[in-house]
Amino acid sequence: MSIEQIKDKILESAQQDARRIFDKAKMESRAKVYEAQRIADIKIREAKEKAIGDATRLKSRKESMANLEARKMHLATKQEVISACFEEALAELRKLPEDRYLQLLAHKLEEMDYREGEIVLNKSDRDAIGEKLLEQVNRDGRHFVLSSDTLDALGGFVLRIGRIELDSTLEMMVSSVREAVMPEVVSALFD
Repeated sequence: MSIEQIKDKILESAQQDARRIFDKAKMESRAKVYEAQRIADIKIREAKEKAIGDATRLKSRKESMANLEARKMHLATKQEVISACFEEALAELRKLPEDRYLQLLAHKLEEMDYREGEIVLNKSDRDAIGEKLLEQVNRDGRHFVLSSDTLDALGGFVLRIGRIELDSTLEMMVSSVREAVMPEVVSALFD
């Protein structure tokens, strides 16, 4: 065999080896690309599923918060209506005819079961009915006096006995029955 033939054979063998190596590398490259694509598809699918799940949870959370806020607003509106009803009751008490208003105050003083003390009224009540109230409550040996001090209240009185002050203002009267009648008011307004 001549050098030329040996050289051709070596060249042919080298070319076959190069083709085999190239084909093997090409197949390995395709396999790696396919595997990378498969992994990328899985990760994309998982990311989409996670995003959908996160979006669903976020939407649910936002809906829950919106529902809670709506309930709060509804409750606040109910509270406003209820407060308005009690304010109206207070205004109605203030509009009582003088004789009935005097009876109310005298009755409250009698309920307190004290025989003496200083009665503090707001300025308009003190000027308008103060003396009449004293006449009515100082029967049967009682010794109440009218204070020169005045209240900052819509009506009613504060009874001072030494350092003790007993609040029977109209505001306190309405406030004291508020809790007791609240279920009835709610039922009347909202049922």
